[in-house]
Amino acid sequence: MIESIQYTKELPDKQFHTYIVKRENSCGDKFKKAAKGFCFYRGYAYLKDRANWELIVQQHAIKANMLTTDSVSWPEHKSDVEQLPVFDAQVAKHVDKNEEVAILNAFPMFLYYYFPENKFHKH
Repeated sequence: MIESIQYTKELPDKQFHTYIVKRENSCGDKFKKAAKGFCFYRGYAYLKDRANWELIVQQHAIKANMLTTDSVSWPEHKSDVEQLPVFDAQVAKHVDKNEEVAILNAFPMFLYYYFPENKFHKH
């Protein structure tokens, strides 16, 4: 869902790693409406900017790392934020515990995996 990419304040959003939503509000029209209202940007024009995509990928990689390692930082290894560890952490920390979901999108994670690490993370 593109809406989970939209679920951000002005980039870079230093609070992105904290965003969660109740499970019953995490899909369909409820989430679409919530994401549209939450987003700093109106429309999708900001997604045409390469620099914004770099920031979006950073936000999602850091959030995935927080889910799996409890560290709000760039992942040390790509294996730390693979799909299964992220899914397991999401279920254990949010779904089973509080019936909520941490906002995360697969497309920025795909870009993180596909491109070399230095594409998005400047040491």
